[in-house]
Amino acid sequence: MTGGLKNYGAAILCGGQSRRMGFDKALALRNKDGRSLLAALAGELAERFGEVLLITNDPAKLAAGGEFQKYRQEADLHPGAGPAGAIHTALKSSPGRALFVMACDMPVIDWPVIDRMRALMEESGAGVVVPRHGQLREPLNALYGPGAAPVFQAGPAGGPRKVTAFSLGMKNVH
Repeated sequence: MTGGLKNYGAAILCGGQSRRMGFDKALALRNKDGRSLLAALAGELAERFGEVLLITNDPAKLAAGGEFQKYRQEADLHPGAGPAGAIHTALKSSPGRALFVMACDMPVIDWPVIDRMRALMEESGAGVVVPRHGQLREPLNALYGPGAAPVFQAGPAGGPRKVTAFSLGMKNVH
């Protein structure tokens, strides 16, 4: 079922200010094999998606690691605007393409959930499909269609930074 993902792109948000953690998660976190979590996630996504984008607030930090050169890197168009700005950057960088968007600190990619989101997006025509656990939505582990770009464009300039603050008509995956 994941063969259909080649028509989609994937974007990893690896910018952020890391206020809660106190260090840059994008390069510091390691997977169970000791490999950079960001490199491991990008590699796994590249096996199934048509393209992998790395959205960062500091392109120089990724330039130092040769392991990231094979992925398209985009500087955040809205530094300081949080995940909403980074999602807008990803969507603008890949016009016309739906994107799976995830945060760089997620240690596991849940392929059955991604397949379910893809199926829901295709069957319902939804512009955004977001998984949820109970009442908690996971907007940094979701599919965003190209139609979501204008919604995010209107928000980052002085608007809300939280993705859940946007009115996206989200479809929930249980």
